[in-house]
Amino acid sequence: MIKSKFYLSFFSFLTILCVFLISLFFIPYYIYGDQVHYQRVYDGVSYFNLFDAYNFYKANIDSKEPVYFLLSWVSSTLGIDKVYFIAFFNVLLSFFAYKYFTKIGGHPFVVFLIVTFGYYSYVLFFSAERLKFGFLFLLIGLLYSKRRYIYYVLSVLSHAQMIGLLSSFVVFRFKDDVLNILRNNRVSKNTLFLLMSGTIVSVLVFFIMRDHLLSKINSYFELRGVFELIKLGAFFILSYFYAKDKSNAVALFVPLFFLVLIFGGERINFLGYFVFLYFALQYKKGFNLGNLFVSSYFFYTGAIFLWKIFKYGNGFYSV
Repeated sequence: MIKSKFYLSFFSFLTILCVFLISLFFIPYYIYGDQVHYQRVYDGVSYFNLFDAYNFYKANIDSKEPVYFLLSWVSSTLGIDKVYFIAFFNVLLSFFAYKYFTKIGGHPFVVFLIVTFGYYSYVLFFSAERLKFGFLFLLIGLLYSKRRYIYYVLSVLSHAQMIGLLSSFVVFRFKDDVLNILRNNRVSKNTLFLLMSGTIVSVLVFFIMRDHLLSKINSYFELRGVFELIKLGAFFILSYFYAKDKSNAVALFVPLFFLVLIFGGERINFLGYFVFLYFALQYKKGFNLGNLFVSSYFFYTGAIFLWKIFKYGNGFYSV
């Protein structure tokens, strides 16, 4: 027991330290791509009051999600350099990711490698800044059930894409209830209350962000989304194989298969990978062939991503 606690603490510290150092080194090199707009916004919002700063934010980034804006405005107004602002939240994200993945059964060493050296980790650390906060609040909600719905709302208000993953959680949560309704034509008061509450919150979020959501759907609706189903399908097959309850894998992936046709594969495959880790890390603590194969691929692409940042100033640069 003492040995396992030592491993847990040691790799937690190592994860935080490595992510912090990697962030401090590479963030100054990432100056092109989306970072042009993010840097302009971060430098500019401090010159305005809150209302005008939000208009400036919307004009420079095609986004209405308020969480990233508010955090950036506060940090920039306080005179904190963007490098340290992003590095701090990278550390927070890595800490909660490590805590969550070890909590569900992942071995500390395996989780350390995935969080610190994975391709999708680097995308969140250096490129997808709003999505970073979406995952951060999602992980906090998953870890602390007392106020989880508040964190889920903050997650969506950080990035609208998080609705996709939360929709999978809803299907997962009510899977047994739906089956019970179909079999017995009965629904519990608790289930009815949660469904009504979820519907009301969803309608409110959509009403507030409807223009932004509709523009995203229109921009990502492409025929190539059909091809992207193959990538998501690979995550599903592996998840189905490792899941103790196969219906859980089906419930979590069904909404993602639908959303990949609307929002595009790259964005939803990101969510599919997160769901895959949920199942893969519970099977033999992550020491399995599926996780080894997928992680090895993402370690390789992650290294290339960092090399492009260093050489070209953009992790997505096409050589």
